[in-house]
Amino acid sequence: MNGVISMTARGCAANPLDAVATADTPVAPSDGHGVPVGGIVLRRKKAGATDFNSDSNLFHGCGAAAVAAEARQGRVLGNGKAWTLPVVGGAGGPGTAGKTGGMKPLAPGGGGSGSSYYSGVPGRGGNGTCFSGGVGSGGGGPALQANDVGGSGGNAGNNGSTGACGGVGNPGGAPVNGGTAQNSGTGGLLILLVSGNVSIGASGKIEAHGVGGVTGGVPGGCSGGGNILILRGGTYANSGTVAANGGMGGDGSPWGLGIGYGGVGSVTVDSIDNR
Repeated sequence: MNGVISMTARGCAANPLDAVATADTPVAPSDGHGVPVGGIVLRRKKAGATDFNSDSNLFHGCGAAAVAAEARQGRVLGNGKAWTLPVVGGAGGPGTAGKTGGMKPLAPGGGGSGSSYYSGVPGRGGNGTCFSGGVGSGGGGPALQANDVGGSGGNAGNNGSTGACGGVGNPGGAPVNGGTAQNSGTGGLLILLVSGNVSIGASGKIEAHGVGGVTGGVPGGCSGGGNILILRGGTYANSGTVAANGGMGGDGSPWGLGIGYGGVGSVTVDSIDNR
């Protein structure tokens, strides 16, 4: 491939554990289930692998079509591998000005914490979920903690007359005192299941990046990168780009005292049996 497959800025605003629509989950999962507490399990036969998994709730919370497709896959009883995508992703950057979100295997990155202005202390960035990179907290203070469900970015704190920006999220958080409106989007989940070979040319891109913040005033934190899982039955060759970077940018000099970038997401490439 020499095109682009992207889940950049396409993370889902939802509490993965919700089985119905809630304030955190605007659209209920069509399969009527929330994601199990243990996470989303994907399993396949794989020569030389020795995992055991016979779960019957595969891809619950991911929609009826995904559940139906995975239900046709056999159990792995010492003859395959199971990948578990955790419900909670990388941790949000701590509530100190300009801290980058965390990383976690097989999961999106956390959101960055916003900048501060003099004595204002921003809230921490949001944790990632299995569906989304974490959202950024707002700039300024007092502390305004971002949510942990890939929702709206944290609102800016009113720390005087200086304009401050909200954090990047779905959508971006609200500014104060004439601060710049924030960008929207978080890194999403991208799973590729390929029975044959995967060959990525020099201009090919498979990406799930987080989103950087705007520049101006006291900036908010950036959003976390997503999660890419590529399982192929044949060979793998990459001359292009496969990445899930956290959002970067949004420097607010001279007012901001640092800005938190989004945590780097996860990229996993593995082989499976071609059957």
